[in-house]
Amino acid sequence: MDKFGPSDMSRIGADFDADAQRAYAAADNPIVRYVEGTSEHLSLTHSSIASGPANPLSYVSRTNPPFLLFHGDQDRLVSPSQTLILQQTLRAAGVNSTRYVIHGAGHGDMAFLGDPQSSYLWSSNETMGIIVEFLRKTLR
Repeated sequence: MDKFGPSDMSRIGADFDADAQRAYAAADNPIVRYVEGTSEHLSLTHSSIASGPANPLSYVSRTNPPFLLFHGDQDRLVSPSQTLILQQTLRAAGVNSTRYVIHGAGHGDMAFLGDPQSSYLWSSNETMGIIVEFLRKTLR
């Protein structure tokens, strides 16, 4: 199961406005330091680690288990298209994959940043029911 995870770091801000895309592509973006584990000034689009070992797409194979993907359409940290990219890659490899876009949801439970209502859509009966049913079918 994947909730709002990045799948291609080089396109992590693809759904955002031009200013946000420039910020994600900037050499001083802290995400690059996290991914690279270094203080080098690379951009995500020029990082060999971001496009290789840190890119989940490079690990997709037909032997992967089924995936359940979720993304909020109001996510402002990771482009909602990231889970779509992963789903398309999984399906191309023959892996069972189901993706849900949660209308009005952001990047998960952001209560720690002062938004106590952000968790409601992620923990609703509907969302939890989807997860339970997926686990029931997958794990039998």
